[in-house]
Amino acid sequence: MMKKMMLGICLLTAVTFTAPLALPSTAEANWSSWSDTSLNSSDGWKRTGAFSGKTTSRLEWSAVASTKTMWSNPQKRMVNSNNALRGNAVTLSNTNQVYTNSTNNALPGYNYYAQIRPAWNQVGTDTITSRHNAH
Repeated sequence: MMKKMMLGICLLTAVTFTAPLALPSTAEANWSSWSDTSLNSSDGWKRTGAFSGKTTSRLEWSAVASTKTMWSNPQKRMVNSNNALRGNAVTLSNTNQVYTNSTNNALPGYNYYAQIRPAWNQVGTDTITSRHNAH
């Protein structure tokens, strides 16, 4: 009897602590993959290679940068596959901070891309790694 109870406790503990690691997060699922973008000070809006699928009717979208070599603050906005604006720009001031804009006129069930541009005061060429979430 004691063996069965101990086995049950061990099994419950193993499932409790490992199950969350094995299942994909729904919040993580909408984020695009990380995309490296090289930005020159003379660049305009540049499309990143990654896309995010819109799955809700939320009227916001988000972006985050994991690394950036520039000291200035580039902007990122959401577009459709024809580069038509679907979400107003956010300024990526700090790395590892999620920035959200409440303007999102994208339709659920479609994929959306992002465009990024250097800040007005950027000098030379720099690189930024970022991703976005169409929600």
